[in-house]
Amino acid sequence: MYLKVLTIFAAAILFTACSSSQPDTVGRTQVGGNNSDRSSDRSTAGRDGVSIGDLDPRTDAYIEQKYGYVYFGYDSIDLVPQARTVVEGWAEYAGDFPQMVFSVEGHADERGTREYNLALGERRANSIKEYLTALGVAPNRISTVTYGKERPVAVGSIEESYAKNRRGVLRPR
Repeated sequence: MYLKVLTIFAAAILFTACSSSQPDTVGRTQVGGNNSDRSSDRSTAGRDGVSIGDLDPRTDAYIEQKYGYVYFGYDSIDLVPQARTVVEGWAEYAGDFPQMVFSVEGHADERGTREYNLALGERRANSIKEYLTALGVAPNRISTVTYGKERPVAVGSIEESYAKNRRGVLRPR
């Protein structure tokens, strides 16, 4: 009986130790803000505890809090379904501000050469721009820029950091 209780207790500890509160973003998109109801989240707190309603809607911080970034898989320019959801939110946002122009930034993780990552970042930015254009945003309102691995948001040579750095960002200009 003692052995059974000890085995169950050990299994419970092992199960708890293996669980994680961090989202798994490898090959998927991490979405910031509340994307399930875009019209009602102006008064809710964003990822950093800042109320969306307190932010100027024409700023980078507003876009990041409300819609988030597009995250890419390793060595990929593909927009997975969650990434498409973020870009669709960006297109809706662009429709709300028809006079505003934007830049789309492409970023990569630290692996690979500088030249390779600059080219990958450019392809990622262009992938996002193409989808925005397909959603009705005029191409002359969107420029692209690549930073490759030059502007990481997460430092560290672990997959979690790599996943956060493989991103596309929308910036109002």
